[in-house]
Amino acid sequence: MTIGFSHGVVELVRASEGIDLGRVQDVHDINMDVAHDRLGVEEAGRRLDEVSGARSEYKVWFLILMYGLASACVAPFGFGGRLIDLPIAFILGCTVGVLQLVFADKSGRHAEVLEFLAAAITSFMARGFGSINHGQLFCFSALAQSSIVMCLPGYAALLCSFEIKRRQIVAGGTRMVYTMARYTLSLGFGIPVGAGLYGMMDSNATSETHCMNPPLSREWCILFASGFTVCLCIILLAKWRQIPAMLAIAVAGFCVVSYSTEYLTTHLLPFALIPPMLGSLTVAIIASLYSRLSGRAQRLGLDFVDSHFWRCRVRPRLLIFSGRRHSEADAWPLLPPSDPEANTAPPPSIFNDGRRPREVGHHLAAATMLPGLLVLVPAGLAATCSLLADINTPSAVKATTIHLGLSLLHVATGISFGVSLGAVILGPLGRSGLTSL
Repeated sequence: MTIGFSHGVVELVRASEGIDLGRVQDVHDINMDVAHDRLGVEEAGRRLDEVSGARSEYKVWFLILMYGLASACVAPFGFGGRLIDLPIAFILGCTVGVLQLVFADKSGRHAEVLEFLAAAITSFMARGFGSINHGQLFCFSALAQSSIVMCLPGYAALLCSFEIKRRQIVAGGTRMVYTMARYTLSLGFGIPVGAGLYGMMDSNATSETHCMNPPLSREWCILFASGFTVCLCIILLAKWRQIPAMLAIAVAGFCVVSYSTEYLTTHLLPFALIPPMLGSLTVAIIASLYSRLSGRAQRLGLDFVDSHFWRCRVRPRLLIFSGRRHSEADAWPLLPPSDPEANTAPPPSIFNDGRRPREVGHHLAAATMLPGLLVLVPAGLAATCSLLADINTPSAVKATTIHLGLSLLHVATGISFGVSLGAVILGPLGRSGLTSL
């Protein structure tokens, strides 16, 4: 392949990694407007510059609090935590948020050792809190695992699994090696180091890698999964209007994973790939249907709001009932049903000036289902076993690294198979864009 350039200067543009669901939706809307000839190329370029240069609507301190809330919410349904563990998990999650959003963003050197520092510091603190009252008060396993949940390479593991499945061997293999080398080795090395350092200071430190007390009921787990989804959407910089749909889709996928895990454990041999596959299949189907039908539903709603019945019958009564006076309600008084003028059209100024625009947004299925897929990562890990290996053995680093890497690969493979199966099921209905992650 020969590529020619009109000038001799070649510029390489390097961008930092990250996910911004709000900008993804804005760029997709611009793309659809250009594709349907509703927007020119120059105007589209100007809007793209505005999107790329726009500031985030969330402050750093607010995102740090969301890190803490995410760790507190994931502890019960992902790692068997109890209500008493939530404040400590919140503190540890905020610690990870400070490391990632404050220290790592200021210097590239800090970003290189972010996962190791986060795992070492949080496991040290988690074992300290877990050793209180001989391990009977707090759960060391739930605290150590929930605090690093935002450091788990769920998105990177999904990408490499999708690329390998689509026979992009070079890209998928390179990403997998990078993911294993950076995230899995760093986390697998940091957890035993932090826990071991506290064990050197306290001879009575706890060594339990599982929570001894029974977990919370499924109703509580669904509630905390909903809270974790909201926190995850905010951390991924989603717009507020995107969160309700993402929340509903993620909760549906989590319910499927929860019930399928219980059924498979009771009636069949436990197989770690099936629950994430079923959950991701549910998420993919609902997200695709939402992206296809939401635009039609918005148009029907706008048509109803612009209808004669709403403007002349419903809205004036609502304005009067609410105690507010509106020029439209005063200009178009209520008429009895027997009046022949009741069926006439309203004045043009009322009907035309207040008409809602017909250009509604095009919802992207991949952006809508991404939080739901990431919620399945801790839920799928809960279906396997604890990420912590025996921290007292000499091979703790090796065991933790291997177990963490294999667990993530199992969950990511199951999720990718579920999304691909959803694309196959919805394939006859047209392009769904499910595998465009």
